[in-house]
Amino acid sequence: MANSSPAEVSKKDFDDLKQRCQIIFDADPSQRVNDFAIRRFLRAFKTVNDAFTAIIKYNNWRREFGVEKISENDAGVQAELATGKIKVLDHRDHLGRPIVYLAAKLHVAAERDRDELTRFIVFVLVRATPRRRAQLQP
Repeated sequence: MANSSPAEVSKKDFDDLKQRCQIIFDADPSQRVNDFAIRRFLRAFKTVNDAFTAIIKYNNWRREFGVEKISENDAGVQAELATGKIKVLDHRDHLGRPIVYLAAKLHVAAERDRDELTRFIVFVLVRATPRRRAQLQP
């Protein structure tokens, strides 16, 4: 079972990473990540250098994939939404995270374009993220 509180990161590491990232954020505000994400990258990648590299790669991937351009109006997203196979529920799990429900029986792999499906999954996860972020605001 998951630990109910994530491991803490050192204040020094957090401040160092935030300071390094600030230079990038000032030059390109679209690359900004919040304090929660900075802590999460530090926990996942252990060192300031590795976390900083991961943040840069993360932001590059988001830009190259076009995450900000994916919308509910995209034909592929509309087609997947119409199937009703994935929903972001209003309920939360025991740690307060959003729940994404997938009705696997409604997914027919042979009838789906892999790239469109990937875009749809990214759309759903991005849609769920603000619900989580809202909970984390002080």
